[in-house]
Amino acid sequence: MASGNSKLKWALGISLALNVFALSAGGAFWGYKHFRPKGPEPVTALTEATEGLSPANGERIITAVRAAALASEADMEAAWELRKQAAEVAKTEPYDGPKIMTLLAQARDLEIKGKVRIEQTLVDEAAKLPAEERAIVADRFIKSSFKLRRLLWKAQMAEKKAREEATKAAASATGEAGKS
Repeated sequence: MASGNSKLKWALGISLALNVFALSAGGAFWGYKHFRPKGPEPVTALTEATEGLSPANGERIITAVRAAALASEADMEAAWELRKQAAEVAKTEPYDGPKIMTLLAQARDLEIKGKVRIEQTLVDEAAKLPAEERAIVADRFIKSSFKLRRLLWKAQMAEKKAREEATKAAASATGEAGKS
């Protein structure tokens, strides 16, 4: 019997060690996930574009452009949906060129409306800047339409990703709270 008892003690000891190891690993993972230090703020396209402006003016331009871009987001999403519809119509038989052109024209009008809102914001904000800073805004935003579109697209994608991550984090937090 001593041998049977010894085997049981060894099995319980090994089981206890494995459970302690698993709990430690799980606790370390949870701690890493919830308490890891945050890295430096990422450099956004707008932050990069306002380099050379005073910090206060740069932040004001960034805030104003983001607000204008967010106000234009519904128009841009509607334009994207119209372009998707145009692509779907193009795939169907019989081919309906006039309908495709109508959808594309509607999408283009919405995109232009959003761009005008952002450009108007930039012009209004540039009026509040000293001449040398206004020159930076003019060169980086007003003169180059393509550069403006690229910067705004990058900013909108970053904002959208941040909102999605915040939504996921909130959902997982409520899911974890519900399990407790």
